[in-house]
Amino acid sequence: MHFNQSPMLAADELRQKIATEKSEMERLSQEIQELQYLRQDSDLEDLSSASSSSSDSEDEEDLQDLLSQLILDNESLEMKSAEMCQKIHEERMICLSVKLQIRLLQQKQLETSNN
Repeated sequence: MHFNQSPMLAADELRQKIATEKSEMERLSQEIQELQYLRQDSDLEDLSSASSSSSDSEDEEDLQDLLSQLILDNESLEMKSAEMCQKIHEERMICLSVKLQIRLLQQKQLETSNN
C-alpha cells in the first residue's frame, strides 16, 4: 500500500509544480506585455516632444496673447459686475421704500377703519 501512495504523491507533486510553473508563466507574460506597453508609450512621448520643441516658442507667444486678452476680458467683466451689483443694490433700496410705504398705508387704513 505504501508503494502505491508514493507514485500518487509524486504525481500530485508534479501536478502542483506544473500548475505553479503555468501561473508563473502567465505572470511573466503579463509583465512583458506591461513593459512593451510602457516602452511603446514612452516612444510616442519622445516623438511628440521632439516635434513640439520647434513650435514651443510659437505656442508660448500664442499663450501670452491669449493671457493678455483674457486679462482684458476679465477687467471688463469685473466692471460690469460692479455696475450690476450697484444697480441691484439701488433696486433693493427702492423695493424697501415701496414696502415701507405700503405698510404705512395699510396701518393708516387699519386705524381709520377702527375709528
